[in-house]
Amino acid sequence: MGVPINVARTLVRSVAPPGGGSNANKNSAAPPGSAAARDAAAQRGKFKEDIIISVYQHMGCFRDTPYWWRPEERAVKSVEGMYDRVTGDWKTRKDPIGKCADTAKDLGFKFFAIQNGGQCFTSADADKTYNKFGVTDKCKSGVGGPMVPDVYSL
Repeated sequence: MGVPINVARTLVRSVAPPGGGSNANKNSAAPPGSAAARDAAAQRGKFKEDIIISVYQHMGCFRDTPYWWRPEERAVKSVEGMYDRVTGDWKTRKDPIGKCADTAKDLGFKFFAIQNGGQCFTSADADKTYNKFGVTDKCKSGVGGPMVPDVYSL
């Protein structure tokens, strides 16, 4: 998920070990070799949980093939139901952009698309194929529309 810096700091504090580590809440890094730097290094890996923050940029709204039943003709491959973050009903999925971004990032892909209000599409070659049917203005609220994906780069 993409977040403002103040939200990111709050997230880091929320998963920090008790006491937070000496560097968890500071804006700047400690000088190399200092006690604070050694303390920060000792704290790495001791967080209660991992947070994945995927920073993405909106590339625009594009057309997809009208032949949705032919996966080989799609501009970008659907990954719906194939990975934990993008299973279940995409129509009611919370944070579909963030979940698709994280899925693409986990797979090592650089582009992803959201279509029809929440469906996730991504592939290794999405950066070369997402625009093969041209641009459109039919997307809504960053989550595409019927046969028109909003495309993002990581």
